[in-house]
Amino acid sequence: EKDSLVTSIEKGIKIFTQNWLVSLEIAILLFLINFLAGLLIVFIVSLVILPMILTMLIFNFLTPLYLLIAIGFLILILTAAILMTFQTAVWTILFEELKKEDVKAKLERVFKHRK
Repeated sequence: EKDSLVTSIEKGIKIFTQNWLVSLEIAILLFLINFLAGLLIVFIVSLVILPMILTMLIFNFLTPLYLLIAIGFLILILTAAILMTFQTAVWTILFEELKKEDVKAKLERVFKHRK
């Protein structure tokens, strides 16, 4: 939108205060996704690359060792980039939904039906 910086910040604060529970739910969900993805990457690297690195160290093959370390590092960077893109997309979609309509948090919907 074509608002000034101060107006944009005020609108952002208003949207957040009206929908703080939705934002908290999304933040927790994204944290869990990132945490589980990190555990998965550590597990895969431990299973696949770590034994190769140890074998190369034992037999003194240093050139392929550097290549494996570089591949592991690239996998880490690629995973981080994918997760960051996913997070940015989720927050952008949430913002667009919050601008269009009144979004109810999952907790609000669950406890509303319990009454």
